Amino acid sequence: MKRLTSGLVTLLLAGHLHAEDRYPFAAGPIFRVEPEARQIMIKDGAATRSYFVTDQSYLLDGNTRLSLDKLKPGLPVKLNYYTNDTGRALIRRLKVDHPPADPMPDKAK
Repeated sequence: MKRLTSGLVTLLLAGHLHAEDRYPFAAGPIFRVEPEARQIMIKDGAATRSYFVTDQSYLLDGNTRLSLDKLKPGLPVKLNYYTNDTGRALIRRLKVDHPPADPMPDKAK
């Protein structure tokens, strides 16, 4: 019975996934947008990675939904994605990454 219980606990723990395990994150400026291919390329350090927009992708700027044509090169974004069976990185949610407001504005200007 002890062996069965420990096996069941192991199985339950192995099946427990966090959202970040299922949906990896990426961030960086948009390098290129290819609307025909529904593809966005993000610059991540020296590398550029391609992500694809699906009909289920959420493209957001704050609470406003965006269309693919509103995304432009240089725009900083954060996204989470999943990889399909063919290895394509499909965007689950993309948000425009606005820098935080300066809590101490420079009044000397």
